[in-house]
Parts: sequence; structure tokens; C-alpha cells
Amino acid sequence: MKFCVTGRRSICVEDIPIITGKMTSVVSRATVVMFGGARGVDYEALKAASNEKLKLIMSGHDQLPKLVLVCPNRLDQVWKSKEQKRMVDEVIELGNPITSSNFYRSFYQRNEYMVDNTDVCVMFWDYQRKGGTYQCGKYASEQHTRKYGNSATRPVGVEVVKLWVSERGLK
Repeated sequence: MKFCVTGRRSICVEDIPIITGKMTSVVSRATVVMFGGARGVDYEALKAASNEKLKLIMSGHDQLPKLVLVCPNRLDQVWKSKEQKRMVDEVIELGNPITSSNFYRSFYQRNEYMVDNTDVCVMFWDYQRKGGTYQCGKYASEQHTRKYGNSATRPVGVEVVKLWVSERGLK
């Protein structure tokens, strides 16, 4: 099964074990996991997935997920790009320029690409009905219904993971 990850850029220390625990579960079920490369949830989820994949390699598993970093434009514009590149198997650069006039659109296009190319969107969410995480989850839910209908055998589509609501970000 293919997964993508979306979530807030501003997270608190209490969120990290929540993210790590969920990514342990995702990696054990995934063939592909896509990440958006932002600071906060994207970065912490990628670190957790990379560590979990390493554990699978060390224990001799032959079914390993492919970790993919999806960049709105170019890799060099991703937060901690060199470090993140070392943790993934593939980098996809979408070539959507990030400009002042369409700043958010390039990130929405990245999220839509990830949703369109996966089965399940893992949404680390603080339940605020605004921003990129909310828009990505809403888009994933709509696309999933279009793709699979309301069949009882369809994949979940969106897995929501509740995060601490906090103004404190990671340093």
C-alpha cells in the first residue's frame, strides 16, 4: 500500500512520540511512503520512517518500503535538503516555482501530487480547519471517494492522527 504524510510545520516536543509511533505502523504496511519535505511533521515523520526502515533492514526483511521526498519545485528549496535526501530512496522535483504571487499554490500542488499517487493520506492534524494540512486531508478524502466510491472494501483513504495543540514549535 502507498502512503503520503501531511502535517503542521509547527509542532511541539510532545508530538514527536505520536509521529514516531504512527510511522512505525505505516512503514510496516507500506510499499511507498511520500513526504513533502517541510520542517515539523514532514521532517520528523521522515526521520522516524527512515529509522524504522533501517530496523527492518537489520532484521533481514526483504519487503522494504520506498521512501520518497516530493519537492514543490527543487530539492535545494527543501528544509534541511541534504539531510533529507540521505534518508530517502527517491527525490521527485515537481518544478512548480515558489513565488510571492503563488506561494501556497506550489505546496498545494505538491500535496495533490502525493495524494493522487498514493492510497492512504496520513494526516497529522491539530483539528484547525485551515492551512495546508486541512486542505490536503480534504482533497484526499474527496479524491478517495471519487476513486473508490463508498465500497465497504475500499482502503481507508485518510488516517487522522491527533496532535497536541500548541504554539510552541521545535527548535
